[in-house]
Amino acid sequence: CIRDRVMLRDGISTDYADIALLDLTTLETRTILEDGYDARLTPSGRIVFARGGNLLAVTFDSDEGRITGEPVTVLREVVMDAVIGQAQFAFSRSGTMVFMRGPELTRGGVARIDRDGNQEFLPVPDNAYGVIDLDPTGSRLAIHVADVETYVWTYDIPSGRGARLPGKGTGWPVWSNDGAMIGYNDGADGTLRFETMGGGAAVRSPITIEDLPQIASWSPDDQVLAIAGRTGTGQRLGFLPLADDTLQWVDNRGHSQRGGAYTPHGKCVAYSSTETGAWEIWIRSYPDGDIVRQISDGGGIETVWTPTGELFYRRGDSWMSTGVTTEPTLTW
Repeated sequence: CIRDRVMLRDGISTDYADIALLDLTTLETRTILEDGYDARLTPSGRIVFARGGNLLAVTFDSDEGRITGEPVTVLREVVMDAVIGQAQFAFSRSGTMVFMRGPELTRGGVARIDRDGNQEFLPVPDNAYGVIDLDPTGSRLAIHVADVETYVWTYDIPSGRGARLPGKGTGWPVWSNDGAMIGYNDGADGTLRFETMGGGAAVRSPITIEDLPQIASWSPDDQVLAIAGRTGTGQRLGFLPLADDTLQWVDNRGHSQRGGAYTPHGKCVAYSSTETGAWEIWIRSYPDGDIVRQISDGGGIETVWTPTGELFYRRGDSWMSTGVTTEPTLTW
């Protein structure tokens, strides 16, 4: 069985993933090709896979379980997404290929948009970007850049200057509420890293649980982190007090949870969960968790609060929003 490796080599772009051979008897895997994803074996004995917006092919020796020769490009401009790891093509048993013509969807620019739909692209190069976070002043960006080795890049909008933050295989940056620090993942040693933007010394948090969690948001006083991570019971929401680094997981009741955005006053956290069978937006009171309510109906992920208490989230290619109040009761 041919498959993409789930773990990438220091990055979120599957352009740099490994294509592996899976033994269905022993369940052992070994890499047979680097730098590619969504591989398919054709009836003629070739592996066709995606890389950089193109489809490539290479001969595969099924008896030996290895490739022979070098990959060659067979088709350009096929719709694919390297972050999701999916390309729009398929083969029939006779070897006929069907595909969707179009651009590589991962690469793009960085834009700001107002409520009337007017957008302005910032003068930064097109690239494959992951998480983007804006500082409290609205003047500085922290961007997760996908590359052979992903990294966190900061961009000062007024001056147009950018800088790469320290670390190896870094990503998922989130600004603190006072704008003084950025928290992000450091893939080199499997920890969360905190960089003081005023030039102070970096502080590391020694979190070494399986599958390094991501910072979802900082509490309003910047003393606790909402954490999105994976444990033995699936994707979960957790809380990390910076005073003692004791990660406390929320009981996900066997369902997956993503994100975790503190309300501006810090009394609730919005997140997405599959409790109903699909990803929906939920709010739970913090820190007690006594109130847990479903907000969205029809799907939702990626929660973001405005300073005035308006909750934004994404549904497909649309942004949704709702005004939320917590006093005297939780309403929206």
